[in-house]
Amino acid sequence: MAEGTSSLPKPNRRSSAALVGRRSGFVLRGKEAEENTRRAVISSDLVMSPFAGVDYADPRLTDPHMHKLVEEAREEGRRRGYEEGHTQGFEDGRVAGLEMMAGEITKMKTAAEAEAEANRTRLKEFHAAVENAVQNALDYQMPMVEELRGLVADLAVDIAEELVGHHLAVGECAAVDQVQRALASIPRDVDVTLRVNPQDLELVANYAGSVSQERRVRAIADDTIAHGDVVATARNLEVTVTLADAVAAVRKVLHP
Repeated sequence: MAEGTSSLPKPNRRSSAALVGRRSGFVLRGKEAEENTRRAVISSDLVMSPFAGVDYADPRLTDPHMHKLVEEAREEGRRRGYEEGHTQGFEDGRVAGLEMMAGEITKMKTAAEAEAEANRTRLKEFHAAVENAVQNALDYQMPMVEELRGLVADLAVDIAEELVGHHLAVGECAAVDQVQRALASIPRDVDVTLRVNPQDLELVANYAGSVSQERRVRAIADDTIAHGDVVATARNLEVTVTLADAVAAVRKVLHP
């Protein structure tokens, strides 16, 4: 080996290229090269251009068309990002809105149930208050009603007494009514003697004559008999019918 020379093999460029990976390529010829290539144009200051760096160079530095492609790609990315974000935001908003609506519906149902329960409670309280008011009114009015009932009964008796007196005065038939009541208590096959007040003798005698076909009835005057009263005697039977008894019967009915 000669002095000053290295025994190491020289690097094989093809082998180095194979190590980093083979790149495929093609060659443009003639008219094809003119149609598919663009001239490199540098129209900006390399010091101030954002496409020129110390260790790199952006293709847009020499190809304005690349700048357009990059801007279009960037705009497309923004558009897609906006659409995807809008779609996701809309979906998130829809879900959140549905959850919020469900919460509001639950609140409304709870409030409606609470209000309905409160209304039922108020209705029960009102019903109880009305019942108490009615009962209190009845309790208050009951003594007055009883008092009025007694007053009406007394008034009815007074009216009956007045009517009976008026009947005796103008109708002249009360004594006859008493005679009929007395005869109804005596058997038909016996003779009857009627003792009446002298004021009633003529009227009773006339009536006795009208019923003489059924039985013999005789009327006599007796000063001890009150006007309108009758005492009927037959054999060992005596029946006394008075207006006082009739009024007492009315009073008993009205004042049980």
